[in-house]
Amino acid sequence: MNTTRSLFSRVRSSLVAKIGIVSFICVHIPLIGTILLLLVNGQTSPIRVLLVMIGTTVLGTLCCLDVVWSQLRPVTELKIALDRFEENGNLTIPHTLTNKSDEVGKLADTVSDLVLNLNELTQELRSRATTDVLTGLRNRRWLIDRVPVELAQIQRTGLPMSTILFDVDYFKAINDTYGHVIGDHVLMAIGQTVKDMIRPDDLAARIGGEEFCILLPQTELNEAFNVAERLRVSFENMEVSDISDRAITCSFGVAPFLPHMKLTDALKHADSALYEAKGAGRNRVIV
Repeated sequence: MNTTRSLFSRVRSSLVAKIGIVSFICVHIPLIGTILLLLVNGQTSPIRVLLVMIGTTVLGTLCCLDVVWSQLRPVTELKIALDRFEENGNLTIPHTLTNKSDEVGKLADTVSDLVLNLNELTQELRSRATTDVLTGLRNRRWLIDRVPVELAQIQRTGLPMSTILFDVDYFKAINDTYGHVIGDHVLMAIGQTVKDMIRPDDLAARIGGEEFCILLPQTELNEAFNVAERLRVSFENMEVSDISDRAITCSFGVAPFLPHMKLTDALKHADSALYEAKGAGRNRVIV
C-alpha cells in the first residue's frame, strides 16, 4: 500500500510522468477497441475492424490532446500573468498554479519568488537613487520628479505652497577647522532635525553640498516663516560631537511656490531671500 501511494505521489508530482502515462493509454485505445470488438463479435468483417480502429484512433488522439492541454494550460496562464506584470508591475499568480505539485507548480513558485525579489531590489534601487545617503533626506532628483505632482495638487485645489531654502553658515570654515568627517556629522544632524520637525506631507531634500530645500504644501508664507524660524532655533541649539566652541547656524530664504512656477523659479525667489539673509548677518529668516 505504501509503495502504491509513493508511486502515485511521484506520478502526481511529475508532469512528464502524467503526460507519458496518458499518451501510452491513448496510443493503445485503437488496439484495445479492436480487441474488444473481436472478443464480443468473434469473426467480423475487415471493414468493420478498420472503422473501429479509425474511430478509436480519433478518440485516443482527442483524449490525449485534451489531457496534454489541461496539463500545459497553466504555462499559458503563467505567461499571461507575466505579461500583466510587464504592463502594470503587479504579478498575480493564479491559485491553480501555486497549488500544483508538479514541474509547472514549481516553476510558478520560482517565478513568483524571482519577481518578488526583483520588486524589492527595484524599490531599493529607486530609493537609493532618490535619497541622499548622508542625511537620509531626499535629493534634488527626487524633488524635481515630485514637484509636478504637487503643482497639479495646488492647481486643482487652489491651496498655497511655500518654499524654504537654507544652507549652513560658514560650512567651509567648519570643514577646514574640524575636518570633513565632522562636517558630515553636522549635515547628518541637520537632516535628522529636519525629519523630526516637518510634517509627513512636507518635502525636504538636500539639493547641494550644504544647501537644503523644503516644500510646504498647503502653507501660507507666514506659516512657512514660522517653520523656518523653529528650524533656525533648533539648529542653533543643536549639539554636534567635537564641536563645542561654536553654534551651528543656518540662513533661510522663504518664498511662495505659485501654480505657474517651475521648481527653478521657486528656488530662484527663495535663493534671493537667502542671499539677503546672509547679507544681513546670517542666522536669520528672510521672506
